[in-house]
Amino acid sequence: MRRLNDSERGASAVVVAILMVTLLGFSALAVDLNALWWDKQELQNGADASALAIATDCAHGSCGTTTNQATADRLTKGNKQDANATVDRIDLSQPHRVTVTVGSLRDHWLAPVLGIDASTVRAAASAVWGGVGGATTLPLILSQCEFERTVLDSPTGIVRVFGKTKDDKTGCRLGQTPHFVAGGFGWLKTNTLEACRTTLSVDDWASSSTGNTTPDGCPGDLLKKALTPGNEVLVPLFDATGGTGNNGTYHVAGYAALKVTAFCLTNFVASTGADCTGSVRWLEGRFVSYVATDAVRGDVPDHFGTVTISLDR
Repeated sequence: MRRLNDSERGASAVVVAILMVTLLGFSALAVDLNALWWDKQELQNGADASALAIATDCAHGSCGTTTNQATADRLTKGNKQDANATVDRIDLSQPHRVTVTVGSLRDHWLAPVLGIDASTVRAAASAVWGGVGGATTLPLILSQCEFERTVLDSPTGIVRVFGKTKDDKTGCRLGQTPHFVAGGFGWLKTNTLEACRTTLSVDDWASSSTGNTTPDGCPGDLLKKALTPGNEVLVPLFDATGGTGNNGTYHVAGYAALKVTAFCLTNFVASTGADCTGSVRWLEGRFVSYVATDAVRGDVPDHFGTVTISLDR
């Protein structure tokens, strides 16, 4: 076997050195680019969370510069595994919209062999908020006057809605209007493709489901679960009615959230200990401020303490 002489050994060393730079270059692409990709994902999570949180605060009237910065700092660093992240900008120049831009400096492991010591990664997210223009909810509707006679978020402002008996067509005080459609108890016709749900928009006329029993497609066990005392449910409010019986309709004025305290919807759908005899039917709770993240934002004012918030990609 022929042995390499000294000159050949030197040439091999040069080739190996050249190839090592190339190999390190490819390693840098694999290792450091992967690290940058993960940084980008974590920063995007932080930007998304920050934008949604600030939008929520702004929707509730707490939109201070110091508070916004603290919220964004906390969520941006909290979503970064190494907490190496900064909030570059919080932009509130557009009505009902916030954009958060975040960044991070990544020191590379292998890329310095190519002359690249570090890279800056950035991510941005925008969130919008506004009045609820439409939503998919339980198939029931409440009178606007029920909302107007209570104090929002009052711990003692409990109201009993629906009629107490079959002949009582209003849950509001005597003489107040609008009242429930004759032959109805605030039940609405359900969607055909989704159990115990109805989808409406503000200014729609919703079709009444008559009778003092729950509407078709709305089983009692599902209702009892949705209306568990303590739950907050989004409900449409009506400000006018039309027709009677099967032709009855309700005009949707907006959406409010009711924190349920007790209910009696049939003898078989009632909260524990509820007085549920004969034709007695009622739903009890208090109206609360509410952020509906799955509702449709509309060009409508927030009259009823509810807003919807979403990322705006």
